Amino acid sequence: MNSPCACDDSLGDSIPSPPPPDTVVALLAGTNLSNLPEDEPHHEPQPQQPYDDDDYSGEIREYTGSFEGPEKTLEVMFRRINPIDEDNSSLSSDASGEINRVGLRTLSRPDLDRICGRARCTILSCVSNRYLDAYVLSESSLFVYPYMVVLKTCGTTTLLRCVAVLIELGRKIGLEIDWLGYNRKNFSFPRDQMFPHGSFHQEMEYLYSHRNLCERLNGNGYTLGPVTSDHWFVFVADHTKRYAEDNDTDRVLNIMMFDIDETVAK
Repeated sequence: MNSPCACDDSLGDSIPSPPPPDTVVALLAGTNLSNLPEDEPHHEPQPQQPYDDDDYSGEIREYTGSFEGPEKTLEVMFRRINPIDEDNSSLSSDASGEINRVGLRTLSRPDLDRICGRARCTILSCVSNRYLDAYVLSESSLFVYPYMVVLKTCGTTTLLRCVAVLIELGRKIGLEIDWLGYNRKNFSFPRDQMFPHGSFHQEMEYLYSHRNLCERLNGNGYTLGPVTSDHWFVFVADHTKRYAEDNDTDRVLNIMMFDIDETVAK
């Protein structure tokens, strides 16, 4: 049977009147919205606080019992503000075997703690070699190269809040952002995420809010894969100075695995 048109006069008084506001509130209060897919039209209000986004601000939520496994990944490459001859001393050791550090590897432990604190994670341990410093975090890992930082965090961490601190600390040691990439899978529990990770749209707005700090964050966002199923969000701000087509040799391969058979995963 076809549904009657909304303007069908024959319905007369049979159209029920809307329920009282208190009833609507009561119905909504009993609805569990926490596990709606990220792309559903419903959006809970997210706190907007880009103007007090400092080391002492940020949203804090209690653990809901659902853990978000897919990682948020932030990769930031830097270049010298005043170009000079490249120093490769970070790739070698002196006679005593001690690593000669340059660039981002000169950042102090308090500096790194501050970066991680903005993402709501902490450093647990560290190992180093002549190429990089690798840190195990409470929520994944951090890799520091002379001119690149790779930070991976899972759960409800606030990874993008590190960007302003990275810009600031880079400038203090004579570096500026050359390339920035952020990517993640769509969330399984998007309503548990804290600002600015309530949605990919909110993440993009947050990154654009830092344009006044660094014009090199003027990049583009992309969605890879079907929006009706598992997909991947990517933001790239690429301002690398390339002097020839053949010197663009960087390649990144990401492999994402989920819903693996338990017997295969063992």
